[in-house]
Amino acid sequence: RRACRFSAAGRVRRLAGLAQAPAAMDIALTSVEGLPEKAYVSIRVGETRRQAPCKNLSKFHFPSGNARAVHVDVFEKLGTAQVSLAGIRAWEGCQNASVSIAKADGTKMKVGLSMEVPEAAGTVKEAKSARQEAAKKAMDYMERCGVQRILSQMVHELMVKQPEDPLAFMSEFVVAKKSEDKAADPAVVTVVTSAGSPQQQEELPDLSGHFSLLAEVLKNDPMLYRGLRTKSTAMGVSLAQVIKPGIENKGHRMIKTAGLVAGDAECYSTFAPL
Repeated sequence: RRACRFSAAGRVRRLAGLAQAPAAMDIALTSVEGLPEKAYVSIRVGETRRQAPCKNLSKFHFPSGNARAVHVDVFEKLGTAQVSLAGIRAWEGCQNASVSIAKADGTKMKVGLSMEVPEAAGTVKEAKSARQEAAKKAMDYMERCGVQRILSQMVHELMVKQPEDPLAFMSEFVVAKKSEDKAADPAVVTVVTSAGSPQQQEELPDLSGHFSLLAEVLKNDPMLYRGLRTKSTAMGVSLAQVIKPGIENKGHRMIKTAGLVAGDAECYSTFAPL
């Protein structure tokens, strides 16, 4: 910004009668004349500065201090830019930004920023840990009760049959599934689950009849499975848990689901190749 300091005499005017340090005071901008349309008026009393667009005719409050004069500056804006604060609640440490600002004549100015929210650091870490714990509990529950498997099957059937009354269809599906689970032999279920789960298999299970996006990626690069098989997040989420939906549910060639689920935020980095 371009600054030009002014007063009635062309220099900073000293307040008359201020032999002692002034008390807190309010200064109002009552009129402006001859200033550029987008200029800012800045008033400084001691170490405190207040500023606003000149057209606003604002009123400023200044705390008490040892100032002996009021400094008035006029700033004309040369350019503007924005830095997004999206995700500020999850910031950890300093966030650096390089801002490029275009001037009216086409030249560019650059400003480097380092932003930090130190007072929120502890809160952010606690909130992040709480979210991870909640995600872990939710995933454990869904795996223990087979919720993910049932939901995947229901959505698959819903997309294939496309009934006129989807709510009634889903209700009937749940009732039928509940009856099937009651009639199922637990021993048989255990065998099927163990055979279909990749948790204890060193080699990639047969995915020739699977149609999820997960299956597509693993069929194109089977070595991904071997490289990620033994990895897990800090909260204990393993590859077996992440790809369980895609292993247990073959899907349909016309309706491709993701075939995997993130148990916590760290899954996105630990299993990034997927």
